[in-house]
Amino acid sequence: MRILTPTENKRFNELIGFVGLSLAVLLALSLLSYSPHDASFNVSAAPPGSGPARNWIGPVGAHMADLLFQFCGFSAFLFPVGMFVVAMRWFRSQLIDGPVAKLVGFSMLVISLSGEMALAHMPEVRGALPAGGMLGTLLAEGLRAALNPLGGNLVSIAMILTALFLTTSFSLRATANWLKAPLTSDGLFGKAMARVGAWREERARIVGVVIFICRQLRPSVNHLFNRGLPKGIPVALAVDRHRAEDAA
Repeated sequence: MRILTPTENKRFNELIGFVGLSLAVLLALSLLSYSPHDASFNVSAAPPGSGPARNWIGPVGAHMADLLFQFCGFSAFLFPVGMFVVAMRWFRSQLIDGPVAKLVGFSMLVISLSGEMALAHMPEVRGALPAGGMLGTLLAEGLRAALNPLGGNLVSIAMILTALFLTTSFSLRATANWLKAPLTSDGLFGKAMARVGAWREERARIVGVVIFICRQLRPSVNHLFNRGLPKGIPVALAVDRHRAEDAA
């Protein structure tokens, strides 16, 4: 794919990268500021000349945002992200490994993510358009009819993971290692558990010392109260009596 591969002319690559970055920013702003009240391909609204469009990029942005949201719902935000990544590659004159696989994976990610949003009944785009767009709605209906909701969700999630494998350096093993990292002795939870264990050991040591002291003092206390304590005399008075006898 020549469009994904920078040339040997670095100045030309920087020019293409700058244009791509600008288009990615414009597309992202048009999607973020989308309003169903703006005039578009299938929205009946006031003529463009009667007032300013609510979209930050004007009527062009309104039409583009409506077209993408109608097509794939919230997955439309993948387009400016993809454009930004490719533009940065061009700007830095960096080759893309496996451009065909990356393009296939990106297409699969748009399709599967749209379908999953429709299956999960995500909120509508600005309360007007389906979360998965036309693409996600058709895919979700087909998956529900063939595999029921549970099977459809499993298939769409598997497609999303496959698309991530093709488009990014995503790895299940690396993800598992990343999730287990906080549980190791050097991780956040590992250090917290070590502190809890140290606190328990310190508490057990203090309790042991207190028990040892109490056992050592028990004979003396028993001897004190076994020195002919008359019946009916309060303990406090008995203690004062023994103190007086010891002083004498």
